[in-house]
Amino acid sequence: MEEGLTWFGEPAGLQVGVRWQQDSASGTADEATLGTLVLRVGGVTAWGSASPGVDWTWIDWIEQLASIWPRLRWEQRDPLGLDDDLPNLRRSAAARWALDESAARDREQLALWGFLEAHDLAANLGGIALPSVFLLRQGEQCRVWAGDREPAPVPLSSTLGALEDFVAHASERLARLDDGRARSALARWRKRNELDTTLFVQLATGLNRATLDEMRNRRDADHYFELSEVRNDNELLAVARSAAGHVSTPDMRKLIELVRRTPLAGDAVQAVEALAVGARAFLTSLDGRVPAYEQGIELARWHRRETGAGLRRVDPAQVLGRWGARVKEIELGSRSLEACCVWGPAHGPVVLLNLKARRSSDEHGRRATLAHEIAHLLIDRADALPLAEILGGRAPRLPESRANAFAAELLIPRDLAGKKMGAATPDGARRAMEQLRRSHGASRETIAWQALRSGVDLDAGTRAYLLGLLPEDRRYQVEV
Repeated sequence: MEEGLTWFGEPAGLQVGVRWQQDSASGTADEATLGTLVLRVGGVTAWGSASPGVDWTWIDWIEQLASIWPRLRWEQRDPLGLDDDLPNLRRSAAARWALDESAARDREQLALWGFLEAHDLAANLGGIALPSVFLLRQGEQCRVWAGDREPAPVPLSSTLGALEDFVAHASERLARLDDGRARSALARWRKRNELDTTLFVQLATGLNRATLDEMRNRRDADHYFELSEVRNDNELLAVARSAAGHVSTPDMRKLIELVRRTPLAGDAVQAVEALAVGARAFLTSLDGRVPAYEQGIELARWHRRETGAGLRRVDPAQVLGRWGARVKEIELGSRSLEACCVWGPAHGPVVLLNLKARRSSDEHGRRATLAHEIAHLLIDRADALPLAEILGGRAPRLPESRANAFAAELLIPRDLAGKKMGAATPDGARRAMEQLRRSHGASRETIAWQALRSGVDLDAGTRAYLLGLLPEDRRYQVEV
């Protein structure tokens, strides 16, 4: 039974419960930390479900947590840029290596295995095998994978706080001992947050040392990334992290310099937050099982109602302008990076539009990009993306899916697209499409997606025309 366990953490997130075998700690570190432990994620038991907890000497876990703590706290991306769920990373990497017989495979294997061990709470526990529980930071949130459950984002502070509180509880016992292993474990735990600037920046950005040295070009790292004595994530680190692997080092350096020269617009932050409070409350009111894409649609509809737009055309640039958020046009060498949006405590809010990008190089694409960033400004600054986002770079999948759906619905409501295209004859489908493009400033592809997903019964000829506007490899996403 779980009677008598002392619990740490929140029921909705990660919880640790422990009951020591000794009432008063004595003997060795092994003896003092022998006890029964239960680990829960979202109220579901991950360790100890087949018995009343797991009996072990938990000094092993304390030592492991001290060792991996900097990576749990600061690392937000896998070293290969696979961006897959952590339990699937080995399989994704194997598929990649099967197509690439380069000499980098051995190095990548070592980096990936080390990453997974550092983010698995069950790794390196000596002689006991427990189910993997993976943790990965995502902005001010943390994703936790345990068993077959879909990882719901939970607050980072409470997740790491549960582990810290458990170790603090165990440390009180270890501090009473005259034992070398106990003293060593306590010393390592006290120094868990002590790391030099280079290692901190590597963990926070996912960039290797050679790239970082090239970026800062002999400038002091603390000054270059605007770091304080207290290590914290910031806008410059977030931009580097999101751009890593997607743009050249010169482009990344250019983005960093542009953000550095962008001051904080306090009035704009207040204007955004005034609407964002309502937007976050609206999302909270939705059923928690609503997929991210549908959340984006509902959020755009909410925004139209709140601003009185109805079904009329919305100009994303004007929305941002009313808030006081700046839009700057830039040119980068990369065509895949559409925009960089920054909204941190020292810089922004600003959207840097890359005019050389595939989508942002035309009017409809720029409108879609700005609409996408509006969604992030409204919703994601409080948790998954608290500092910056790069469209075309690395970003969490759920917020990106939500922002894409928001952008489409803000530009051309599904109901309107379905109604107009549903009323068109096959011969008049192209004419109806062009009318919608002119009236709402959306691309043909966006209008096609919205009409096909509207639920309106479309003429077979009109439907075939709309499907022809979609990328061939994505047409399967529209229900037949």
